[in-house]
Amino acid sequence: MVAAEPTPHEEEVRSLKAKLQDQELPPPERFRALFALRNIPTDNAAEALMDTFDDPSALLRHELAFALGQMEVCPLPLKAT
Repeated sequence: MVAAEPTPHEEEVRSLKAKLQDQELPPPERFRALFALRNIPTDNAAEALMDTFDDPSALLRHELAFALGQMEVCPLPLKAT
């Protein structure tokens, strides 16, 4: 059995997600990670952003929503109303 090849941005997404979710880091560093993730057009990057919506910062949650709206990927199926 051969291990699956990681996607080209997989390690970068993991590193940026860790920075984004680290509440001990100064906000500018977290926001740089947020917008770097926004610029990676993969489902994994979008999921990393979505996994951060439980952050206590309303400003960060606002920017997460803004960044997700700018991404051209949709990692979750849309629900019919």
